[in-house]
Amino acid sequence: MAKPPSIPTRNTIHWRQILPTFLVLFLPLITCLAVLLFLHTEEVVRLNTLLIAPEQIQGNAFSSSDQRARQGQPADKKVQIRRSHLVLFLGLLTVALPLFWWLALLLTATREHRKHLLTEKQQVAHLSVLLQTIIDLHRLIGQEKEKDKLIQACCELLVASRGYASAWIILLAQDEKIEFSAESGLYHSMDALQKQISLGGLPPCVVECRRKQPEIVAIEASTSFCQHCPMANNYPSSGLMCVALEHNSRVFGFLNVSLAPELIGDQEEQRRFSEIAGDIGYALFNLDEQQKKIEMETALRQSEACLRSITDFAKDAILMMDSQGAISFWNPAAETILGYRAEEVLGKNLHALLVPTRYHQAHHDAFPEFIRTGCGNAMGKTLELAALRKDGREIPVALSLSAVFQDGSWQAVGILRDITDRKRMEEQMLQSEKMTTIAGLAAGVAHEINTPLSAILQSIQVVRQDLSPELPRNQEIAGLCGLDLARVTEYFEKREINYFLDGIRDSAIKSGKIIANLLQFSRPRQLVFGMADLAQLLDKSVELSHTDYDLRKLYASLHVEFIREYAPNLPPVSCVTTEIEQVFINLLKNAVQAMAELPEPRPAPRITLRIRRQDSMLRAEIEDNGIGMDENTRRHIFDPFFTTRDVGAGPGLGLSVSYIIIVTKHGGQLTVQSTPGQGTTVAVDLPLTSTPPDETT
Repeated sequence: MAKPPSIPTRNTIHWRQILPTFLVLFLPLITCLAVLLFLHTEEVVRLNTLLIAPEQIQGNAFSSSDQRARQGQPADKKVQIRRSHLVLFLGLLTVALPLFWWLALLLTATREHRKHLLTEKQQVAHLSVLLQTIIDLHRLIGQEKEKDKLIQACCELLVASRGYASAWIILLAQDEKIEFSAESGLYHSMDALQKQISLGGLPPCVVECRRKQPEIVAIEASTSFCQHCPMANNYPSSGLMCVALEHNSRVFGFLNVSLAPELIGDQEEQRRFSEIAGDIGYALFNLDEQQKKIEMETALRQSEACLRSITDFAKDAILMMDSQGAISFWNPAAETILGYRAEEVLGKNLHALLVPTRYHQAHHDAFPEFIRTGCGNAMGKTLELAALRKDGREIPVALSLSAVFQDGSWQAVGILRDITDRKRMEEQMLQSEKMTTIAGLAAGVAHEINTPLSAILQSIQVVRQDLSPELPRNQEIAGLCGLDLARVTEYFEKREINYFLDGIRDSAIKSGKIIANLLQFSRPRQLVFGMADLAQLLDKSVELSHTDYDLRKLYASLHVEFIREYAPNLPPVSCVTTEIEQVFINLLKNAVQAMAELPEPRPAPRITLRIRRQDSMLRAEIEDNGIGMDENTRRHIFDPFFTTRDVGAGPGLGLSVSYIIIVTKHGGQLTVQSTPGQGTTVAVDLPLTSTPPDETT
C-alpha cells in the first residue's frame, strides 16, 4: 500500500518547501535595506547641498540659525519618528510574512496527511474485508462439494463482503465451451458472454490473462479496454482485475472482479486477489480429484458388485489360492459342489483339503516354480481331474487355472466345474454306441448259432424218438436188424447214455435261451406302452423274484430284509410293464448275489426300495448293503457278457438288456453308484409323460 506524505518538520521539510520561505524572509530585508539606503542617500545629498553654498549659509547665518532654532529641532524629531516606524513596520513584515507562509504550508500538509490517512483507513478496511472474505472462502470451500454451487457462492461472497463491486467466474471445458458460470453484482446477465464464448470468442480480459498467465491482468480504464466485450456495461466507471483459476498446472477457468480504480495498482490488493484465485483454483482441483475418486470408488463398487454377482450366481466353483497354498476365496457354488462352507475352508491348505493323494506329488513339484514365476504346466489350461468332497467322495471335475499377481505375489484362480453328469452322459453315449455295435454282432452271432443249435435239438429229439420201444416202426426196424429195443434201452441206461443225451438237450435249450436274449438285445420287440403304478410294479417284481429257484434259495439263506420308502401321491408312468418287471428282477438278483458275496461276519442283508419324483422323472432306487464294486467295474457293468460272477453263473446280459429297455426303449436313465464294501445303489429314471418314446423296430 502507498505511504501518505509526512507532516513537514525541521527534519522532514524538503528544499522545495524551504525555498519559498527564504524568499519571503529576505524580500522584506532587501526592501528595508533599500529604504535605508534611500534615506542615507537623501541625507548625504542634503549635506552636500549645504557645503556647496557656504556664502549663502554665511549671509543668512543669523536667519538660518534662528530658523534652525525655531524649526530645526521639531523637523529632525519627526524624521526620526518616521524612520523608526518604517523600520518597525519592515521588522514586523519580515517576521509576519514567513510565519504566515509557514502556517499555510503546515495547514496544507496537515490537510494532505488527513486525506492520506482517510485513504489508508479505507484501504485497510478494504483489505480487512478481503481477509475476512478469504477466511469465509476457506470455510465455503470446505463445505461445497459441487462446482456450480461453489463458484456461485464464491461470487456472492466476494460481492457481499463489499470487497468488490461485482464478480464473475467461468469454467471452461476442454473444448473451450463453458462448463459452469456464476456471477454476482452485475448490472446485466452473462447470457451475451456465454453466447460469445459458445461461438469461440473469449472476452479481452481472458485473452490477455491467458497471454500473461499466471500474472494478474489489472485494468484501470475498463471502458476503453472492454469496449468490444459484452460485459463492458457492467463496470462503466470501475477498474477490473482478471486471473486464471489454476492449480497444479491445470487451468479450470477465470475470475473477474471490478473495484475502484485507485485500488487497481495496489500491490497488496493484487496479492490478496491472487490468493483468492489460488484458493478457488485449489478448491476446483480438489473437487475434480474428489469427483475422480468418487467415480473410481463407484466404478470399483460396481465392479465388485458385478464380480460378486458373477461369483455368487455362477454355477461353477470359483476358488483362489494365495502364495502359501491357502484358500483365500470360495464362492457359493463351491459350497454346493464340494460341500464345505466358506468359513470352513478359508485359510486352509487347498491341496490337503480338496486334492486326492495321487496328485500331491505333482503339486509339490510344480508349486515353487509357480510362486516364483506364476507359470506352470497347468496354467491357462482346462484339466479333467478328481476332487474330494467334504463327505470323502471323489467327483470328476474340469479345472481351469490362471495366475494373478496380487499384493506382491503370485496367486492362483481356479474355476471348477462338476462334470459328474457329463461323465455319466458320456458313459451312456459310449454305452449306447457299444450296445449298437454289439447288438449288430449279437444278431449275427445269434443267427449263426441258432441254426446248428436247432439242428442239435432236433437231432437229440430224433435220437430219443428212434430209440423209443413204444413206436411200432422202431420195433420193426430193430427186428430186421436182429436187435431187442428193450435190451438197447437197458444198455443206454446202464451206460448213462440217456444222461448225456439229456445233458446235450438241456445245454441246447439253455443255449437257445441265450440266443433268444441276444435276439431280444439286438432287436427289441415292439410292445404296447401303458400307464402303470411304478410302486406296484416294483412290489410285484419282488414277489416274482421269490419264484426264481436260485433267488429263493438265497433269500432263504440270507434272510433278506426289504425296506420300502415310497413317496406318497406318485403319478403313473408310461411303460411296458413286463419289461420294467424284467429290469427290476435283474437288479434284485444282482443285489442278492452281491450281499451273498460278503464274507462272514456280514451285516444283516438289507434291500432298500425307494420311489420318488426327480424333476421330470419318476425314480426307482434299489439299494443293497452288499460287497459293492470299484470304479473300473462300475464303468463296464452295462457291457454285454461282462460279469464278475464265476463261470456258468450267468451270461452277463442282464444289465445290458436292462440298459436297452430303460434308456433306448423308454427314454429314461439307468445309473449306478457304488462304494466297495458298503453296497450299491441302482437308480431307474422313467420320464413322466403320457406319450411313449419313439420305437425303432
